[in-house]
Amino acid sequence: MESEAAPAVADTPNTEAGVSERVAPAHQNACKHKEIESKIHRLVAWERREDSDKLAQALREADEAEYCSKEVEKARELLKKWSATYCHSANSRGLLDFLRAAKPQWAKKDVESAHCKLVKIGIDTKSALMEALSQDDLNSRLRHQGQKMFSEETLKGFRREQAQSSRFET
Repeated sequence: MESEAAPAVADTPNTEAGVSERVAPAHQNACKHKEIESKIHRLVAWERREDSDKLAQALREADEAEYCSKEVEKARELLKKWSATYCHSANSRGLLDFLRAAKPQWAKKDVESAHCKLVKIGIDTKSALMEALSQDDLNSRLRHQGQKMFSEETLKGFRREQAQSSRFET
């Protein structure tokens, strides 16, 4: 009579090796989830529009890892808000060009930040900004909506560009 061979350690679920094989992937997933959560938390806490690509990538990683949490849902809402308030339409192009011309020393992120701030108060075209500048109520509108106001230097730059633009249009 032949005796059966003992099962290999890896095939034995109750051995130390068998348990560690099942725990290792679970531990890796937990570490990956913690890493994703940390990355998303940092990006959401800063709420910087220029980080939207990084936030979208972190959300894709969360999807791939099948990870969901309150922080992930909060990040999705923030990304939706950014998408709704930041458009790249033909109308916005004129406004973006105006901002760049008025403040040539601004980095791309500064222009985008100013653009988002303006869109949040209903100014999404160059003509709407020109009107707000003419009415001299731009900063009061920003303040009313809880946005940071433009500095006097920035307003002067806007007004210089407004004067320059109107010379070319007439």
